Amino acid sequence: MQPRQIRNRRRLLDAARAALVTEGYGGAGVNGIAKTAKLTIGALYSHFATKQALFEAVVADVYDIGCAQVHQLQSECGAEWPNAFVDRALAIDPPTDWLVGPLLCSIHTDAARSSFAAQQAVDAGLTNLLLVLAAGLSDHDTQRARVLITIVLGAQSIAQACAD
Repeated sequence: MQPRQIRNRRRLLDAARAALVTEGYGGAGVNGIAKTAKLTIGALYSHFATKQALFEAVVADVYDIGCAQVHQLQSECGAEWPNAFVDRALAIDPPTDWLVGPLLCSIHTDAARSSFAAQQAVDAGLTNLLLVLAAGLSDHDTQRARVLITIVLGAQSIAQACAD
């Protein structure tokens, strides 16, 4: 891929991610996503054959970024990273670039109503996130890592339901 194509793809993924947060999969339209990315609908379809393909790419991208953010938190906070992870993920006003929290909850809800490929992308992303979380624990305990994910997703689901 050429540098311009990489930049355009990134702009589309970022615009689609923002639309998913605010509008959900059903409300996010490809025309609005292209407009937000300052690209044409043709450019969107040159990168993603369908809205579903774009959604699946956003899911994979979100988990990749989320895993990188957890790695960064682990290196910055040392042994206290699990507390920092939960604090940041459940913050009322988390940093705008923090992806592990409301966005993952939204993606899970949308993927459950979506294609099998989207559900597989979520499963793969969750597995990777689980492994990253477990690797940062002193005993590499995947059960404790599952608890961290459950706390975050459960709390976000409850918060979202209360807001609705």
